[in-house]
Amino acid sequence: MTLIIGLIVSIVLGSVCYFSTVNIYTTVSIFVLSLLYFLIYANRKIKSKNTKIHRFHECYHFINNFLIALSIKGHISGALSSALESQEKDLIESLN
Repeated sequence: MTLIIGLIVSIVLGSVCYFSTVNIYTTVSIFVLSLLYFLIYANRKIKSKNTKIHRFHECYHFINNFLIALSIKGHISGALSSALESQEKDLIESLN
């Protein structure tokens, strides 16, 4: 998805550059530079941000499940084991 957006933005930037300068070398250089930016830097930043958002959601769901289990079970060890049942492997490994 991010590659498609990067390609579209690069084409738009190249088109604007061509219509404003009418120079094919400048147009190609702007297109290549913007495409490289989206392929290398922006794609990495977007993946990092998505990973961080996913971890925040995991943390929120764990805390929510833990508090609900704690209010039902009444003791921490039972609530922790009950909350860990519905979590992903990454979170379980980090808690262990």
